[in-house]
Amino acid sequence: MLIAEVRAGLNYDRGLQPRVIELYEHPDRSLHAVVSDRAEKSLCLGPDGRIAAEVAKRLSRRVTFHSQEDILVRRHRLTLTEERLREVADTLNTNQLAFAEALRTMIRAETAFPMSPPAELELGPMTDAAVGVALSGGVDSTAALLLVRRLARAPLALTVDLGTRFMTTAEREHVISLSRALGVKHEFVPAPAVCTSLPERVSRGEVHPCGQCHQAILESLEDEAHSHALDVLVTGETLPTGRCAVAVKRGLMIVHLPAALALSKYTTEQMCERINLPRQKRQFGCLLLAQGNHERWNTVGPSIYRVLRELDAGVLTTGQALAYVKNILRNRHKTTHRE
Repeated sequence: MLIAEVRAGLNYDRGLQPRVIELYEHPDRSLHAVVSDRAEKSLCLGPDGRIAAEVAKRLSRRVTFHSQEDILVRRHRLTLTEERLREVADTLNTNQLAFAEALRTMIRAETAFPMSPPAELELGPMTDAAVGVALSGGVDSTAALLLVRRLARAPLALTVDLGTRFMTTAEREHVISLSRALGVKHEFVPAPAVCTSLPERVSRGEVHPCGQCHQAILESLEDEAHSHALDVLVTGETLPTGRCAVAVKRGLMIVHLPAALALSKYTTEQMCERINLPRQKRQFGCLLLAQGNHERWNTVGPSIYRVLRELDAGVLTTGQALAYVKNILRNRHKTTHRE
């Protein structure tokens, strides 16, 4: 077996020889191997993913390993998302109901993964729902926009303009060029008032920026969605999975789309790579958070906790979480200037 050969060649003989239970090939020639649990998946990946990388190199194709327990957890979360869509159905207008049904098509595709291709490769029913997408320019919000393009005919990308204390000029230009490249109309939304005083409060160590900033941004986007008479507001959040992924507020349907589809950061990164977007450097949070982590130890702890929370939920791999923690600690020990 190839995995056994690679493990022997890399002198990695810890534990049992992992057993592949199921193997699926997708139309893009990628291979998806299913093993029994995370322990055997770890044996297939090896230190820093070296075993999996060598297997992929020898086969000249992308190879992904999945554990049965992770598949079961994802399917449970997808079931909860469908349950939530049924709960709110009576509160939705015609366009929102059509969007919900299109989302169910994606959920069914994700439920069948890895036996069949993931949802973003399947053409679902296009709807006339007026949909806004919260676009920060990161991989999660970009993946959400890519998915919405398969659900709504003319989505609107919305970016809250937080200013240079939060995002660099390059990051601002990126969301503009990204929207243009994807053929999506883009608008900047004025920053909420709370963000004006937040940098100074972070510098004084009074607050961690993420909690207050996140809620204020979401409320600004909701107000903007109402001003445009949008039916649906989509975000790129990955953590509020299951029933928490769908809400209805003041007649506006809010969908945290990656979370609704139980997508991981690894999956959203792959989606961006498939359209040839350059791989982004793993940096945790915005410019203000980097400043807070640099200036105040009491900001570092909550930042790392947020990474661990996503790791515990299965949104991040161990390697991704480690990269984010390293980024947080590096910011603690260097200046925060980013070009």
